[in-house]
Amino acid sequence: MKVDTVHHPLKLGELQGLNPLNVKGLAEPRLKTTGNQGKEAVKLKIALVQFARLPEKRENLEKMLRTLRGIRGVDLVCLPEVWLGGDILSPRDAASLLSQLGKAAKAGGFHLLAGAFFLRRGGQVYSTAPFLGREGEVLGFSDKLFPSQAVGERAFCSPGRRLPVFQVKGTGVGAVVCVDALYPEVSRSLALRGARVLLNPSNIPEDRLALWRHVAAARAAENTVFYAFVNNTATAYSDGRRVEGGSFIVSPQGQVVAQAGGGEECLKVKLDLASVNRVRKRWPYLADVQRLRRRQGFFR
Repeated sequence: MKVDTVHHPLKLGELQGLNPLNVKGLAEPRLKTTGNQGKEAVKLKIALVQFARLPEKRENLEKMLRTLRGIRGVDLVCLPEVWLGGDILSPRDAASLLSQLGKAAKAGGFHLLAGAFFLRRGGQVYSTAPFLGREGEVLGFSDKLFPSQAVGERAFCSPGRRLPVFQVKGTGVGAVVCVDALYPEVSRSLALRGARVLLNPSNIPEDRLALWRHVAAARAAENTVFYAFVNNTATAYSDGRRVEGGSFIVSPQGQVVAQAGGGEECLKVKLDLASVNRVRKRWPYLADVQRLRRRQGFFR
């Protein structure tokens, strides 16, 4: 499987003809990402929207738009996985959805990782996370590379093909969709290509939250990045397991620096990006791995 690691800005009308097979292959990891626009910000203000999903798709969209209209003074907003519901969206439906979300992002002046939803693309279905710019434009998509076997996604959802690094105020940002957190290679690839902030839009039941905190701490520390997990709340799996929030942000040292409770919440945190460099001077894990990759026979 080849994975496209470059993000391509899109116009909404181009969703109709999106071709998931037009990929460029997995680029050689590098610590500096091409396309960096300007100097990296010292602080990055992010907001995680912990959402109580309603039964109907229209209700969820209207409720989310109201929530986004109330968010101001942040650089980046992240929504949870399947906040809209579990329907498979057509390209037309996705274009309409992203148009409305884009207007909210533009009004608020923030970048938006719009959670993740199932999208029919080029004759296949993908779980994908759209990334929107602060002008409301669609910058690209980051896919779930490994659909969940446990909840039956592999019966209808194809392995993802897109894993780009986006830029927010000169800072690399990557998306790790839900269960992809359990595949260390996904986070490592993003970090090696310049991501300093990893967003994990998810829909995780209460009985897996302790595991998710351990996984997030490991992904953050081994890659020396900020790691943000955003969950739904007040909903349930088809087997009855409850989803009850608990979104959190982990520092590059693997410590939880902010955590939401069990109710609906917009968790806002200011990330000190300079701390990434400080930690990497003590923990040169990425540089060590990159040196090994240059030696023939390692990690090939």
